[in-house]
Amino acid sequence: MPAEEHFEPEAVQRVIRRAMQNDTPDTIHRDDLIAAAREAGIDDDAITRAIDEESAAIQQDRRQRERRQRVIAALSCQARRYALILGALFFVDLFSPGPWWVQWPALGMAIALAVRAGKVW
Repeated sequence: MPAEEHFEPEAVQRVIRRAMQNDTPDTIHRDDLIAAAREAGIDDDAITRAIDEESAAIQQDRRQRERRQRVIAALSCQARRYALILGALFFVDLFSPGPWWVQWPALGMAIALAVRAGKVW
């Protein structure tokens, strides 16, 4: 290996990413990460800011994922309620005289559920 070999920042990122994929524990302690950056010539303030920004991004992603899970659970609960209500309405319609009417509340509930699902996805 040449003694004066230099790498561009993008190449450095690729090399470090490749090395971490090949041989890295599941997690790295914050102090170890700062020490490794210091050895690589990165300023302590710069690496600390980067770590804090990444931690904030991870927390934001976690909050978004949890919120999405709650919304999906609420949507699922609403769908079950609609199914129960429509089942009851079907039997009422089945035993009542006159034309079928249960399809109209079913259509309204389906539209409401689709609108709510559209907000999730």
